[in-house]
Amino acid sequence: MSKETTVFVVDLGHAMTKSHMAVANGKSDLEASLPYLWDTIGAKVASGRKTVYMGLVGVGTEETRVDFGDSEGYENISVLYPIQQFLLPDFRNLPNVLVPSREGFGGDIISGIVVALDMTLKFCRKQKFVKNIVLITNCNSIAEFGDSMDIIDQLANEGVIVKILTIGTSQATIAMKSENSEAEEDSPLHFSNYANLEAFANNAVKRGADVNIIPFEEIYLQYGRPEIRKVKSVATYRGSLTLGNLNDNPENTMAIDVERYIYVQAAPIPSSKSYREATSDENKQEEKEKPPPAPLEWDTKYFVTIDSEKTEDDKETTKKETIEVLKGDLQKGYKYGKSIVPFKDDELDSLRYESAQGMEIIGFISMTELKPWTLMSPSSFVIAPKKSPESALALSSLIHAMRGAGLFAIVRLVKKKGDNPRMTILIPYIDVEGNRKFEALVEIDLPFAEDVRNYKFASLDTVKTVKGKILKQHHRLPTDEMVQSMRQFVNAMDISCLADGLPATDDDDGAEEYAAPGAVYNPIKARINQAILRRALDPDTPVPKLPEILLNDAVPPPYVVDTASGLAEHLVEVMNVKKVEKYQSTKRTDYQEGKEELKKKAAQLDLDALLEYQPTSPNGDQPKEEHRSKRRRLNGEGSVRMRFDLEAAIKKWVEAPESDGAGTQERLIEIFESTGESIVSLLEDEKASEQDVIDSVRVLRTLASDMDEKEWYNHYLPKLLDALRMTSRWKGIEQNMSQEDLGKLVL
Repeated sequence: MSKETTVFVVDLGHAMTKSHMAVANGKSDLEASLPYLWDTIGAKVASGRKTVYMGLVGVGTEETRVDFGDSEGYENISVLYPIQQFLLPDFRNLPNVLVPSREGFGGDIISGIVVALDMTLKFCRKQKFVKNIVLITNCNSIAEFGDSMDIIDQLANEGVIVKILTIGTSQATIAMKSENSEAEEDSPLHFSNYANLEAFANNAVKRGADVNIIPFEEIYLQYGRPEIRKVKSVATYRGSLTLGNLNDNPENTMAIDVERYIYVQAAPIPSSKSYREATSDENKQEEKEKPPPAPLEWDTKYFVTIDSEKTEDDKETTKKETIEVLKGDLQKGYKYGKSIVPFKDDELDSLRYESAQGMEIIGFISMTELKPWTLMSPSSFVIAPKKSPESALALSSLIHAMRGAGLFAIVRLVKKKGDNPRMTILIPYIDVEGNRKFEALVEIDLPFAEDVRNYKFASLDTVKTVKGKILKQHHRLPTDEMVQSMRQFVNAMDISCLADGLPATDDDDGAEEYAAPGAVYNPIKARINQAILRRALDPDTPVPKLPEILLNDAVPPPYVVDTASGLAEHLVEVMNVKKVEKYQSTKRTDYQEGKEELKKKAAQLDLDALLEYQPTSPNGDQPKEEHRSKRRRLNGEGSVRMRFDLEAAIKKWVEAPESDGAGTQERLIEIFESTGESIVSLLEDEKASEQDVIDSVRVLRTLASDMDEKEWYNHYLPKLLDALRMTSRWKGIEQNMSQEDLGKLVL
């Protein structure tokens, strides 16, 4: 991995306390530029790379701290941080050192570049480094360009990359200065320095130095945009791409030397558990037992939290407790049921599948057979080695043959000996740009059959009757007007032809494509990284809001919304869309909050009313309601009680928790059991038929399934079977039921 040094030269003169940017909303130039430093320096620290070094130089400080002694021209320049590996305390101390000076103190910004160059050369010496210098200024400080050519020659000879960020040089800021008299006072010096810096950059480019001058407004408008990390290409496989069996039939086997490089890979989302502030006790313990951590490492969590089951001595129950153990004390194991089967390293070696390195083509498929949604894994390029023209020619022939025949290759890949085999697919890729031609095979992992979910949905344009007749007119079939309205709405919502949020035209050469593949980011990853950096910088302040640039793709562009709004209203009218009231679940599983209040309301429920028991009398008077069940059963001497109406009871059972909000989990279980006992009472009723019992159980079973409370019904089912066995009238039914029939009853 290449070594890198970056020296930030920041203008801290009094002029930086004023606002010279139209887009800064009144913030001073220093306040507007600090977030750039937090993000840039913080990202380098958080990367954990030990080959990244940084330094910080202040221009226009009240003190002078440089290695040039009393040399003229370096007054009011301070080396705030020498080139070093930045630690977390250094990162947190940045707001204390980046403070503007009082009026009357000024430093030469060109001398600041010289100080940064001297620091870089002394630190890097003859070693191979990527050397960077970043200057941030509003061009209102002193700038002496007398020795600029000598500085440019030294930058070119040493290969130092210089980036000059100028504040207040955009067209919008210039227009603001023409209207603001306060800003006009600094305009002569500002424009003079900016013109000289521009000439300095142009002369540097002519002499072969890498010097860029960039208006800081462009960076300010891109605050919050995640940086796509470009890493050095490393070959993940070097070997042969074979077609055929090289061991059994080498004469009829094709073997091409290839190399595999990762092309696109999703950046992992950092875990918040990886960052924490160690307690004082842990610090003392680690100081005694462990060596100090590496300089660039954050405060990592050396402990992991696991759930442990502990069996109490006096009881046969197990109790779960959470403990923290060192990562090194953990042992690998696999879960088998509720038990953990541990494996030692030597046991794992004996179970490991032995495989030889190789990339073997096992077949070809047509391009049309591969579904786009199966290609969701990171991609890699398979190319020929640079120093092997024979392999390049053979691979090129294979690529053109596959492309001409419209075929993809299915490959069994083992990156190194002992790795698990992977099934991948190779897609021919040819890119021609001017005189440059790039040919490769794009490799993508194939999913397992278990990873693909094949859903079957009802047809939207066909309705079949039970007898197989196809209906052309049905209330579920869309009319021609519906189809046309939907087509217009979908076309109006198309964002593929937009540039900068507006319809693209032939004159939009410099316009940015809307939602381009490289400009759509993962807001979750960006938000977590932002939170880590901000809390690392200042743990006491809240995390700022999510940058607006990450929310650009959360809603359609305003142009699309305005265009499609009228069509959407017409579509709602044509489709006869009606608002559905919010569904309120009858399931009462979350009752921890307000538990006491729920209990009070549940106590007000009348169980008899819910189960709908009829009032009885000794003379056996019948109830007046016609919809009540007329069946009766004897209960005691001469007393007659009407059997409760199951459907009416279940109706109130379902509606009561929704309307009253009082049904807790325990209350519903009690109602369910009482309802089940009433069904069992049918077995003793001589007038009850077999269909009555079946219908009652069916209603109860369907309701339990709809409420997702299957365990209630399955818990009640054995009681029902026991009742069948105990009743002579129904004993035969239970005896004639097979195990398959009994299994169908269980939910």
